[in-house]
Amino acid sequence: MLVFGGSFNPPHRRHVSLAQQAAATIGADEIRVIPANTNPQRQGQPPASARHREAMLRIAFGGQARAVIDTQEIERGGASFTVDTLKNLRAQFPHEQFFLLLGGDQAMNFYSWKDPQGILALATPVVVPRAPLSAPELLRHIAQHHDNATADLWRPWILPLEAAADSSTQLRDNLVAGAALDETLIDPQVLAYIKQHSLYL
Repeated sequence: MLVFGGSFNPPHRRHVSLAQQAAATIGADEIRVIPANTNPQRQGQPPASARHREAMLRIAFGGQARAVIDTQEIERGGASFTVDTLKNLRAQFPHEQFFLLLGGDQAMNFYSWKDPQGILALATPVVVPRAPLSAPELLRHIAQHHDNATADLWRPWILPLEAAADSSTQLRDNLVAGAALDETLIDPQVLAYIKQHSLYL
């Protein structure tokens, strides 16, 4: 099972394509998409409500047969911690193998998360480099901030996928600025939902 958590504020095309590609690369038969109730490391951002983000995710991943929208973090309330979510999933699926999809920026910040070793005991990270850092640059960064052994640990977890550049932050900025949004970046139905509910405006 590929576990894909995040704020998804808002969800965009790259979220869907990266999940698809990562699942295909590792042979995962299910993508469990888990919107955070509150991201403890991004509490300063102007978010849409958890329920709006859930609704947009259901639209964005609506055509993906392998995708399941899991609202446990919203139901739990408060700050959302990956280790708690993985413990819940382990209790639900005791025999499942879990892979945790991360962007390169999340991988660089991973050891500031709650109980990173607990996370690694429950799931294997799979990392998509985040532009402008390529996979070698990401590994160099990890080595510089930790050590070579830690970089070697992460090396096989980096997927051979194109570095992702699209971001929800840029989409929000464009919405605030009233800029036209390319349908290759965001699903038109998600954009219609945003406009219908006057989100980010």
